[in-house]
Amino acid sequence: MAPHWLVAIRKNVVTMSALVSDNHQARVSVNSVSKRYGEKDALSGIDLEIEPGSFVVLLGPSGSGKTTLLRCLAGIERPTSGSISIDGTVVASAETFVAPEHRNLSMVFQDYALWPHMNVAKNVGFALRRVGIDRTAVDRKVATMLEKVGLTSLAARYPNELSGGEQQRVALARALVANVGLILFDEPLSNLDADRRELLRIEIATLARESGSTCVYITHDQSEAFALGDTIGVLNQGKLVQLGTPESIYQRPASSFVARFTGIAGEIPASVLTVDDRGFAELRLHNLETMAPLLARNPQGLKPGDAATVFIRAAGVSLDGEGAVVEGQVQDVAYNGRGYEHVVALRDGTTLTKISSTRRRNRTSAVSISVDPEFLIALPNEEKS
Repeated sequence: MAPHWLVAIRKNVVTMSALVSDNHQARVSVNSVSKRYGEKDALSGIDLEIEPGSFVVLLGPSGSGKTTLLRCLAGIERPTSGSISIDGTVVASAETFVAPEHRNLSMVFQDYALWPHMNVAKNVGFALRRVGIDRTAVDRKVATMLEKVGLTSLAARYPNELSGGEQQRVALARALVANVGLILFDEPLSNLDADRRELLRIEIATLARESGSTCVYITHDQSEAFALGDTIGVLNQGKLVQLGTPESIYQRPASSFVARFTGIAGEIPASVLTVDDRGFAELRLHNLETMAPLLARNPQGLKPGDAATVFIRAAGVSLDGEGAVVEGQVQDVAYNGRGYEHVVALRDGTTLTKISSTRRRNRTSAVSISVDPEFLIALPNEEKS
């Protein structure tokens, strides 16, 4: 069996050998795509329209199907059913399968997939040389791209002489220099430490948009997705469960799964008392007395008397402020450089996490909790996943 790095490089050669042409912004259409491995459905009826020039992030936990969907777009995997079109041309269907090298796309892999025997400049220019571009033109394009990613001084080095962040910059430069209509990103930051991850995230956002290409990026990191995406698609168990802007997904999650996966401080069972025409519901908490009316967003149109779960975003919770709603006790506190994050236990046993404050509250101290209705979301009761 070939070593892991060689397998990755072979895949990368396939997806990077697209015909280099004037850049355009690809439109991608995914229609009822499913992918089955034996008895397991990795994808189940995915429908997705990606607008030209947009930056779409596919977000989901391990096993959600995001990697499989990306590999189907790349041509590394063939869907079991359904079809994929790029710029109106069907590249995958029951009757048609276009090889990756003819899809006019490039791909940035999680594990870099650099040729170990080539220096930085040759790795970046590999796709250009394969399609027969004049050597002088290749050298010029490579030099320009290396300057953009800050690697000019490292052009003669080999991959084993680079840090992880530098290797990923090489992979990014190689994807961008081909000037293709579609760039796919396979969790490119997951192998980097926090500082390098943040810096490279900014570079990807800037350079990918500057290129004008359509971008599809997969990650399991909610903060990464919200920072990068014009549009976010949330996947779970092979299904696309919500598609929208970062704001719409954060403020109006389509399900309890989406609410939990995109970050909550806690959740409390409740019942709906009243609803208003602004899209908010007044709630009665089942096991907890409130000191003031509790309002929450009502994105799914719950009605008075409906059972609900109220999901609490940490950004909407403050300690010892005006308009306190409930009381609790500090269980833990941690300094994060910008202030303090508290873990607070409510009287019904509910735990709220990541409650930020510029002032430290000691463990076991009593606190009153104020909440902003904009950051509370009432959803129908669903079984936890």
